[in-house]
Amino acid sequence: MCKLKRQSSIADLSQAFELHDSVTPDTSMTTALPGGQKEPATGVSDKPEHLVRDRREQHYTANPLLQESKSLTAELLSLLPSRDVAALLVDTYFDRIHWFTLIFHQQDFRENWKKLYDYIPGSTEAASPHPHPGMVSTFLVVIAIALQYAGSHRKLVLRSHNVDLSALKENILALIRSKLLEIVSFQSIEAVQTCVLLGTYYLYHGSPSLAWPVCGCGLRLAQALKLHRRLPTTGPISQQLQGQIETRKRCWWAIYEIETFCSISYGYPHGIVDTDCNVELLNPLATSGGQPPP
Repeated sequence: MCKLKRQSSIADLSQAFELHDSVTPDTSMTTALPGGQKEPATGVSDKPEHLVRDRREQHYTANPLLQESKSLTAELLSLLPSRDVAALLVDTYFDRIHWFTLIFHQQDFRENWKKLYDYIPGSTEAASPHPHPGMVSTFLVVIAIALQYAGSHRKLVLRSHNVDLSALKENILALIRSKLLEIVSFQSIEAVQTCVLLGTYYLYHGSPSLAWPVCGCGLRLAQALKLHRRLPTTGPISQQLQGQIETRKRCWWAIYEIETFCSISYGYPHGIVDTDCNVELLNPLATSGGQPPP
């Protein structure tokens, strides 16, 4: 009788390993959950243009959370410094911090942050689109980190603009920390970037108890966005799509770096299984998300 039980257990275990090695299904069912869907989701696509297309455009019409995001965005925008101060702090970030965490394409970021200052609250004009809260939060964390590492000359320039450096930095960090769950609920690459930058800041400023869960949140979100997987491409791809693919890669490897560093530094278990990842390494010659390397 015991022999039969052992054989049965071995068979069950073998089936479990076979299930583990199986391909993840493209559809999911949640009938066991209250309010879950009764049929598999339809229209699921793994085409690159669907995976990397602007999630803001996709979700503003489909996700009720984003319909309610205007109050969050307005609260985040309220902390933006003047455009001149922001420009100086962006320069500081790319001069002093960017080399360490290559999470952005510098040219793309420099073009995109200025659009936040072109937004007119309450406007419905196409020239003034509603900013994504993830983009605003990412920019604010960049500002906060730049304030931390600004040199003495730039601090004098900032004070000449009547900027209270300490207050601005602490206000930004406090707001992002209090709104982090709302930010990540929108499931965007910008939200992952926010987690990476915020977690990195906490890691290097004596708050590992905050750095670890914040980076873990970014990791889970990155995996949900399939940033760890190579996008299936056949034939030539557009410059815009190539830029989005490069952005995904940069975001993933920034997550991988901070996860590994936290694990080594504090003895925490590594949360990434390398065999699950097949995304390409970064191309060191690529200078911009929309430009192929020479």
